[in-house]
Amino acid sequence: MEIVIKIAAKVVEYTVAPVVQWLGYSFRYSSNMENVKKKEEKLQGARERVLHSADAAINNAEKIETDVNRWLENVDFIMGKVKEVIEVEEKVKMRCSNGACLNLKQRHQQSKKAKKILQDIEDVLQNGKFDKVSCRAASQEIVTTSSTDYMTFESRMSTMNQLMETLRDSNINIIGVWGMAGVGKSTLVREVAKKVKEERLFDEVAIAIVKQNPDQRRIQGEIADKLDLDLQLAKETLSGRADLLRERLTQDKNKKILIILDDIWEKLDLDEIGIPRQGCKVVVTSRDRDILSSQMDTEKDFGLYVLPKEEAWSLFEKFSGDSLKDSNLRSRAIEVSTACADTPGISEYFQMHDLAHDAALLIAYKTQNMLMMRDEGPVEWPEEDDIKMCTRISILERDIHELPDKLECPDLRCLYVWAKDRDHPFTIPDTFFKGMTKLKVLDLTYMRFSSLPSSLNCLTNLQTLCLDQCVLEDISLIGELKNLEILSLIYSQFKQLPSGIGLLTRLRMLDLSNCTKLEVIPPNVLSRLIRLEELYVGNSFTQWEVERLNNERASLAELKHLSQLTTLEVHIPDANILPKDLIFEKLKRYKIFIGDVWDWSDKHGNSRALKLKLNTSFQLESGIKLLLNGIEDLCLDELKGVKSIIYELDTEGFQQLKRLYVQNNVEIKYIIDLRGLVIDYIVFPVLEIFSLKNMNNLEEICHGQLPFTSFRNLRIVKVEHCEKLKFAFSSSIAKGLSQLQELEIRECSIMGAIVIKEAGEVEDRDMILLPQLRHLVLHRLPKLMSFLSTQKSVINDVGEIIPECDLDFHMPILLDQGSIFAPSKFATK
Repeated sequence: MEIVIKIAAKVVEYTVAPVVQWLGYSFRYSSNMENVKKKEEKLQGARERVLHSADAAINNAEKIETDVNRWLENVDFIMGKVKEVIEVEEKVKMRCSNGACLNLKQRHQQSKKAKKILQDIEDVLQNGKFDKVSCRAASQEIVTTSSTDYMTFESRMSTMNQLMETLRDSNINIIGVWGMAGVGKSTLVREVAKKVKEERLFDEVAIAIVKQNPDQRRIQGEIADKLDLDLQLAKETLSGRADLLRERLTQDKNKKILIILDDIWEKLDLDEIGIPRQGCKVVVTSRDRDILSSQMDTEKDFGLYVLPKEEAWSLFEKFSGDSLKDSNLRSRAIEVSTACADTPGISEYFQMHDLAHDAALLIAYKTQNMLMMRDEGPVEWPEEDDIKMCTRISILERDIHELPDKLECPDLRCLYVWAKDRDHPFTIPDTFFKGMTKLKVLDLTYMRFSSLPSSLNCLTNLQTLCLDQCVLEDISLIGELKNLEILSLIYSQFKQLPSGIGLLTRLRMLDLSNCTKLEVIPPNVLSRLIRLEELYVGNSFTQWEVERLNNERASLAELKHLSQLTTLEVHIPDANILPKDLIFEKLKRYKIFIGDVWDWSDKHGNSRALKLKLNTSFQLESGIKLLLNGIEDLCLDELKGVKSIIYELDTEGFQQLKRLYVQNNVEIKYIIDLRGLVIDYIVFPVLEIFSLKNMNNLEEICHGQLPFTSFRNLRIVKVEHCEKLKFAFSSSIAKGLSQLQELEIRECSIMGAIVIKEAGEVEDRDMILLPQLRHLVLHRLPKLMSFLSTQKSVINDVGEIIPECDLDFHMPILLDQGSIFAPSKFATK
């Protein structure tokens, strides 16, 4: 009986159950179809969301991930199947209205398809939950045919091969390439970037252009773009971006990365950018070899020199093309290529006072409607019909005794005339400018004029006038050039600026730099130049007057009317003439010297520099204090009423200051006074040079506790004649001076130690101090007994170190402590 039951159960299992399942599909046909429609709407929504994200990514030049594209294809396939079953249902409904509905078998088939589609939709919805749909496309460096042709020259191939070999050397991390402007440094490193990628020497290559005034945020962005790194995920601070970039460069130890920093003008702190000195290779280019070796610490440098004449001519022929088939032009071109040989590319612009100026004529005479005459150039003036077509003419140091009475150049836009000898100049006829009414740029350099040619007033379209290094007398005619926007008189000799200059209301730049004989700028001239953006009066006019009626000369108060002024260079010998309400809030670049102790110089070429000698503290409030935020170069002399630099002058720690000189002050007790304050920002984070001289009341450089990395970029420290200074640095500051290379301390009569440990600090006999120190001068320090002393010792009021017990630890000043203190050059007296 039991066997019969088991057999019956199996019969049911194999016969009845399939029938029930088969009938189930038929009976659930309507519900399955309804669920398909609902799921189809959900899938459609998910598809649209992914497509929106993908479209946004494509518009942002990003690449859609492979699995996202595959998912979209799968969705489209399933949507096609959904469409099929729905179309069948619609047809069935139409037939049912005519009395022909699905039979049981057909309902089963359609319901089973719908059930399968439901499962497919559910699976694809689960797979469509993407964290991101795209990645940033790798940036491609473009190497032009011209640069490729240039790199085939033997002189360039040799340098590139040596550079490639150095890049293979695992012991060298930072490499330099130096050479004068225009020799092809940028072209070389871009070719190297292309080659290392082709040879798979590096996995990734990033190039950033640094420029003269480096923008760290832009440099970080350029590198990040090449590395497919989104810096928007970082904090807005430079340090936050640097941390993210550093992490990206070091996260994969097996990945080789090359960073190229092109066109460096001064030291660039790689750590602040986020470039580690270990973990990737760095190539830097600069015009100045010393910047590479002494400031960027390159381990191997390559010089790039001018092209040999044969290679220069070959390059010239390639660019000139068919234009050199003209035999007359060919003979001239040979002279031209020899004269300006050595230029790797064809300048696309005609720029004054630059190497590109000399290179610009390569093929321009025939193809660019440009004429250039110089010592090695054409001797005769071209035919009249040829010269009429010129748009640019340049006459450089040519031994020409006279010019034509008139040049008919109706399309001339730029004219440059640089005399060879200012003491024996050629004459420019009065009518010379009459035939060039479209002229926009006129540069007359190294000339002598008793008065300007009268035809100058015909140049009604003139926008730029340069009369640089000229000897001038009557230049009143300039006031008639109403469309003038740029007026440069650099290094010229003249006594008075014409009052008519005030009529030039379109003027945007006025450069009177180094006009050392300029005695008079008439009143109400500068105040009328309401569009002026740049004013340069450095090493020039200094006889500013206090604002009053019947002034004979300009007053500083006139600058208040220049609402668009962003750049100012000026020397004000007497701080008493500063207007109280003179505000410089819009200045982006400035070089302002106040006081009679300063010599005008441009040693560091900073874009933001102040030298101050102020008689009263209120003078500091006259708009000058606003400029201290963002200052790069600061010199202070006799600041009355100021007891400390930080916190009184700047509450944010001088975040961009690179050079600080403080001298001749009897009131300052502390450079940094943090008594009663707790700060969470780094002080002097980019300071490189720090000088103190004749600070008779200075007791400490820092009074209070500083964040550890303050002064972290300091390279040079000089202290002289600070009679109350007992020590130079606390040990907490000294530990952070990892970049200090030069230390000079002179004539500090009570200094007992250079570094003193702070109270409560744990004794560490292996402490490393000043690891980069190369140059040490200690001169006339009669009380100096120790380089490093602890607080267990007491430095009394006359600088003597008094040990409290025999176990006290000192570092005698000439004791060699190995890595603790071992400068390669030192002097003591």
